[in-house]
Amino acid sequence: MTWKKPQGTFRIVCLGGSSTYGIGPSSTWTNWPVKLGAELGARSARPIEVVNLGCQGYSTFESQINLALRGVDLEPDLVVVYHTINDLRCALYPGVARDNTHWRAVWPVERKLPLESALEHSITYKAWRRYMTGWWEERQNLGAYVIVDFGKYAPDDYAQPTDPDLGFDASRRNLVNIVALSRAHGAEVLLVTEACRMGDLDRFGSAALQRAGYERMTQLIMDVAQARGVPLCDARAVLESTADAQRAESGTDRIFVRPDKKNGEVHMTDEGCLLLAQTLAKRIAELGLVK
Repeated sequence: MTWKKPQGTFRIVCLGGSSTYGIGPSSTWTNWPVKLGAELGARSARPIEVVNLGCQGYSTFESQINLALRGVDLEPDLVVVYHTINDLRCALYPGVARDNTHWRAVWPVERKLPLESALEHSITYKAWRRYMTGWWEERQNLGAYVIVDFGKYAPDDYAQPTDPDLGFDASRRNLVNIVALSRAHGAEVLLVTEACRMGDLDRFGSAALQRAGYERMTQLIMDVAQARGVPLCDARAVLESTADAQRAESGTDRIFVRPDKKNGEVHMTDEGCLLLAQTLAKRIAELGLVK
């Protein structure tokens, strides 16, 4: 695709975290933004392009920046916002700050000492570092790079919030900014509630706090939609009720990634992504957003 929108094309930009980026589905081509493009394309004679601007770990803090510096240059007609879980965890993380610097770390640049560079010529040293230290685990875990003091509050980073009200107020501000920025550049906005297998939160000691935070963020999204006259899609209700029905029938659901996997919660399977895409396409059609 090109930065310049092709003549006659209806372009959608999707903002979100890892569940938008595509952690969970089997491939890039089965994530929900791709499926949304296919669903809308089958319903419209007009060319449709759906651009995935989701990124692992992003909250509304990063998404408003992403929209300002990249998204609006794509000339979107519609901005779809799919956020909840990362925002609530920002709000529950200790030392909350209104600019999110308590949570989002500056990506570190490793500068090796001369001795370490010399030692890396030794297979014995590299084997010791790999298996006898935490070096490899740190490099496998994105949180170690992008979250301030990651692991410092073990075993549960979200069990000791300091000022969650400030965190949730910041998320509200971010959503308002996303709406204003989109409209200033001629795009409509669709706010979407994020679905979650809530039982997966029970592995945390802060499960009650996170569950309450999830409900608070969902209501916050709905409140912003109502206050700003923004279209809303309550996708959470559709996906979670479908998953509940599947679990009642067979003991497991096919909407979210298996609960024994560490990346469960909001991350969807191919079937879950398709259901979300169909739910969004139906709502977009009901609202007449593709003109």
